[in-house]
Amino acid sequence: MRKKLTATSVNRLPVPASGQKEYPDPDLPGFALRVTSKGMRSFIMHYRPRSGPYKGRLTRWTIGRLGELSLALARQTARDARIAIRDQGADPARDSRYNEPEDGPETYEKAVQDYHTKYQVGKKGNRTADATKRLLRKGGADWLHKPLAEITRRDIHDVLDRIMAEKKSYLANRTHAAFRTFFKWCAGRDKIAFSPCEGVERPFDGEKPRERHYSDEEIKALWRGVDKLGPHRSVFVKPALLTGKRRGELAGLTWNELDLEEGFWTLPASRSKNVREHKMPLPSLAVRVLKSLPRIQGSPLVFPSRKTGRPMNGWNKFQLAVEDACKPEDGGKPQVVGFTFHAARHTLKTRLGALGVPPHVKDKVLHHSPPKTAGEAYDHYDYQKEQREALEAWSDHVKAVVWPEGVEALRG
Repeated sequence: MRKKLTATSVNRLPVPASGQKEYPDPDLPGFALRVTSKGMRSFIMHYRPRSGPYKGRLTRWTIGRLGELSLALARQTARDARIAIRDQGADPARDSRYNEPEDGPETYEKAVQDYHTKYQVGKKGNRTADATKRLLRKGGADWLHKPLAEITRRDIHDVLDRIMAEKKSYLANRTHAAFRTFFKWCAGRDKIAFSPCEGVERPFDGEKPRERHYSDEEIKALWRGVDKLGPHRSVFVKPALLTGKRRGELAGLTWNELDLEEGFWTLPASRSKNVREHKMPLPSLAVRVLKSLPRIQGSPLVFPSRKTGRPMNGWNKFQLAVEDACKPEDGGKPQVVGFTFHAARHTLKTRLGALGVPPHVKDKVLHHSPPKTAGEAYDHYDYQKEQREALEAWSDHVKAVVWPEGVEALRG
């Protein structure tokens, strides 16, 4: 049986283990106290507008937080609102008389910035925070100055349908995921009554995990073909094949991270995806390739952008240029189709397995976070010797593929 909310009980009602729980007041239909797993207590009201574009839609309106107003005031506000809904066709969750701050309603753009600052960066510390912000701004480009509370499920569908019509199904799924997390956060922060993404399914269900890896024929075509691209771009591709490093980590490589005499690359935690330093042994072929690269005066970067001096970028054009460089001179069938740098990681892991390298050593080479099972997280041995042996074995295989006539024919 529901118990009436009292000035004492609203402070003592249990906090849920996760999510949020609502405690309805039986004396006032739709009125309730919502308690989140973080201990936040807010007075809310459920109702259905009797007119306007949201007529008949179940709506949750956050009246205010406990502490900012008393139970008595929240209950009276809810009573007054119900009368206004019935007699005046009011919609409190969207009516400026109830919700609009002095500087106007919160816009989508402002909410995205708030989400980026307080959640993506402030709470999660995501390395992808800026990319997520760009995705939200691009997907919601038509809503930037629109009040956040006015964005509807139809708006979400329109954006996703447009991206699908452009045959960008993977981007549609990424945009859907970004919207879903963003609007859920907004609802949790009481910026909106509910997420417009509720009930919106992922637009593309044919997405497959990335399984692409390169054959020996493709490796040979890549190694020889990229020499047409100029020294920096050609050298970039070769260490990517030999080390399987993420393209962003390789693009930001600085000369002081390299010890080419001892054959090591020390990736600092600040540039690592999993925020862990990685001292990686470089196979002799990778050392030879890197030593052949001229340094750009005044730049600490091994692979600076030609225009800005920042780390190399423009990956889509770069990858297409690699494919073009690998086409036969007689105009025959392309030797490398669908080139991506991430496939180099798949190639390395796949080939190391074929060479008999144990899984835990492969994970060290690829700099994966240690699993939290079977005590692996407690293993602090760096496996430097085993990593070097694995990478040299892979390097030897690449040499045999690219120069089948013998290592003495190696030209760089």
